[in-house]
Amino acid sequence: MGELGWRNTDQRFNINVSDGWSTIQKIEMSEDNENWTVLDIDYANGATADSYPLFDDERPLSDVYFRGTDSLGNVGNTKTVKFGIDKTAPKITVTPELTSSPEWRNSSVSVKITHSDKEGGSGVATTSGEYFLSKSASPTSVPTGSSLKGTYTSGTAFNINPGTSGQYYLWVKQIADNATNKSSTTNYVTIGGVVYHRYGLYKFDYNKPTITVSPTSTTSPEWKNSALSVTVTHNDTGGSGVA
Repeated sequence: MGELGWRNTDQRFNINVSDGWSTIQKIEMSEDNENWTVLDIDYANGATADSYPLFDDERPLSDVYFRGTDSLGNVGNTKTVKFGIDKTAPKITVTPELTSSPEWRNSSVSVKITHSDKEGGSGVATTSGEYFLSKSASPTSVPTGSSLKGTYTSGTAFNINPGTSGQYYLWVKQIADNATNKSSTTNYVTIGGVVYHRYGLYKFDYNKPTITVSPTSTTSPEWKNSALSVTVTHNDTGGSGVA
């Protein structure tokens, strides 16, 4: 048998037992090599193989032991297989998931992306990943360009600062754990066969607001002897809006 490592599906084992002199009486299994359970295998018609037992629950990476006993009470050598079952997808946590308090920024935003897996699970396969920042027409549209891309280390903060005003989504490449489970496919797009998770919006406004005064001076005539109507307008086109 040996070590199978981490699996993410139910596991059965094909047990082959033979005895050159007598018949097989029982096959036993143990998870601690001390307490043994007889497997429900029918050898009445000389059967020597079957797919038992079924492991369908998540379990840590640990040993399982098998042994056979013949009709004369002889106990065969113990066979060991080491495996774990992890069916739970790893998680990506992004902090913050969007800009707030204030909603709009005119400088870099510190972001931290963290990989995690269930306690006792197989563990995340990598502690680094890829991201990019993009202006997208909608949350479900596939980004066609990137204004900032890079790599990150799980749990270590880094700055995003596109340098151009606008509303951005942060796209984080899908991760896997050591049982090959992949992070959830919610809020995602697929680009070239690769899944990216979406976070945001992150809003940046680097443009200064403007003031428009009309008229800017007295003309026709230059001098007035009565009240003058003046309009002052604040403008912030495509940005955060005037305060």
